[in-house]
Amino acid sequence: MLGIAREKDFDDYSSGSIPTGNPSTGDAVAISLKDLSIGGYSHASHVEFDTNNACGSGALDDDAPYGIGEFTSGSGYDHDAAVGVAIGLSVRSPHNKFGTVCTLADDIDVYHDGSSTYAGSGDKIFTDTCADTAYSGASGWYKHTDPVGGGIYITVSGGNATVTSTYPC
Repeated sequence: MLGIAREKDFDDYSSGSIPTGNPSTGDAVAISLKDLSIGGYSHASHVEFDTNNACGSGALDDDAPYGIGEFTSGSGYDHDAAVGVAIGLSVRSPHNKFGTVCTLADDIDVYHDGSSTYAGSGDKIFTDTCADTAYSGASGWYKHTDPVGGGIYITVSGGNATVTSTYPC
């Protein structure tokens, strides 16, 4: 169970570190399987564990009964499995002229698979945080939230939505 606690706290089952301290008491480590399974520390743990990462093939179900087998079945639970980066996106009909998107408001949250805060050329656009479902809107210019606000051209083809160009507003 210590390995699971290390994965939830340090993203590494074999970390040499030991999770310590309850935020309210600072006590030495006590670990509850229920807290590992659903997050928090309200079920006797002295460590506040993150909520579960629902992405990846080893995602937990958060339902009782709680068991170590949930963490070890299949490919195993991976607390730091990839999660898409959220951006806002205008979903009004896409524009064929990049400058017109700068006046639009963001209507929905979508996610991209890039490493930056905002979407860039080559990034894929998804409708879910685990980056499993590709955005299925029409190809065209959209406004999205980034540090300065900008336009992105999304090409939708073959079940993928890919940023093929960007434009600063």
